[in-house]
Amino acid sequence: MLEGSCLCGDVAWRVDGPVSPVESCHCSRCRKSSGSAFLPMLAVKPRDFRFLRGEDRVQVFRLPVLRRPPGYTRPFCSRCGSPVPLLDPAAPILEIPAGTIDGDPGVETKQHIFTDQSVPWHDCRDGLPRYPVGVPEAERAWRAVLDDDA
Repeated sequence: MLEGSCLCGDVAWRVDGPVSPVESCHCSRCRKSSGSAFLPMLAVKPRDFRFLRGEDRVQVFRLPVLRRPPGYTRPFCSRCGSPVPLLDPAAPILEIPAGTIDGDPGVETKQHIFTDQSVPWHDCRDGLPRYPVGVPEAERAWRAVLDDDA
């Protein structure tokens, strides 16, 4: 079991199922969305996710497609602005900002993606794989969650 919440605690959720390793995205949209050098995300199956409270507080900011679909979606708590998950039961995965997890998710960071857009003031020398322009679909960290059904 994994639980998470926003900064003010109005939005909270629970995951009862497998969790993917963390994938840290360095693209400009994720950096600006997080206010940091990169945005670490992990993934779960939508069927394993449920809101404990505050689903009605989730707002969404959407940007159009930049280079290729999809566009950029940034769900957040309408009270504190903290990033939160956005449940789409039809999607194959649900991404959760790793910094919103309460406690230890029990997984580690697998890789860095879009490192061609990394900021010059932060050097990630953790020895993990780095993908300059994304990552091959088969290597996505969230594949571990989907492959659990195989």
